[in-house]
Amino acid sequence: MNQPADHHLPGLHLEGGLFRVDSAAVLKRFFHLERALTISCAGWIPAARRLETKLTLANAAWEDALTADDLRNRVFELKYPDQTLDLGVDTRLAELYSSALHAPSAVALLRAQARVLLPALTASYREYLTTADEIADAPTRRFLGPAVVEVDAQIRVFEEAASCEL
Repeated sequence: MNQPADHHLPGLHLEGGLFRVDSAAVLKRFFHLERALTISCAGWIPAARRLETKLTLANAAWEDALTADDLRNRVFELKYPDQTLDLGVDTRLAELYSSALHAPSAVALLRAQARVLLPALTASYREYLTTADEIADAPTRRFLGPAVVEVDAQIRVFEEAASCEL
């Protein structure tokens, strides 16, 4: 698998640590991206040719939905009493991730996620985890650390599924 050297999501500048509002903004972005990935995977289940690919997409949708729910809840905790999840400056990025739903084929979806969308997301998760305060943002670390492992596994499984789905 050939990946570009740099997988950073635009606008994610974490040098110098994060404040509560900064964390909420970044996690809100992650929520919208996970939500888009969930919808894309779920939407392609019926069109996948192989049963194994259908199961792979269903499992990824389930994992992504759980992570999205954790992210949404954490954003609400950090932004209390503000309970909005407006996209704002992240609209274009969320639209890019949402466009995977309109992939021309299941193989195209799997490869786009495995080679572009998921590597960018997991790199951003890792960057966030290295910058986030170990104590103040421990609730986020509790679910985002395992999410990195899940996304890494999804990358491998999606590549395998794409080659079998041809």
